[in-house]
Amino acid sequence: MLPAITLLMNSKLKFLRVLCSYLMLGLMVVSCTFTQEAVTPKYDIRYTLVERAYVEDNDTTYVTEMQFEPIASATDIQSAFFNNFGEWDARYEGKYNPLINQVIWERCKLLGTHEEFYIITDGEESATEYFSAVMVFDQNGNDLLKEGSPLRGALTERLIVLMLNKGPHRNL
Repeated sequence: MLPAITLLMNSKLKFLRVLCSYLMLGLMVVSCTFTQEAVTPKYDIRYTLVERAYVEDNDTTYVTEMQFEPIASATDIQSAFFNNFGEWDARYEGKYNPLINQVIWERCKLLGTHEEFYIITDGEESATEYFSAVMVFDQNGNDLLKEGSPLRGALTERLIVLMLNKGPHRNL
């Protein structure tokens, strides 16, 4: 859960500003606190669920990110979302690599239901790390990939299927 966001949900604009500020590395310290790696026997794809601590001033927020590897490009998950859900709503400098944009879909019907999700995609291509990443939130800013989330299993499976059927590569 993003406590700062739930306090500032007076308007959509405030929500977007706060969420993006937590995710941008400009003035934040990021550390990896939890990692769960899995290879799905059903799909033969490897991913890692990483819980990251974002510390700003004396406030710490935890966000879970699903990282896919091995990949063809750090933008693989972005291509999958573009090919399945169309144009994105916002683009920012990536938190891992300034050459790879962080791309956001604000009202994505990821599970094919009426429920809309806030999707943030990112990735890294460096000498030491090479992955494509996604974070999923509900419209209230709750982290839906965190351990204990009732939608975690369905979302994880849907994201795997998206990656396996991502379609043509796009540089976003």
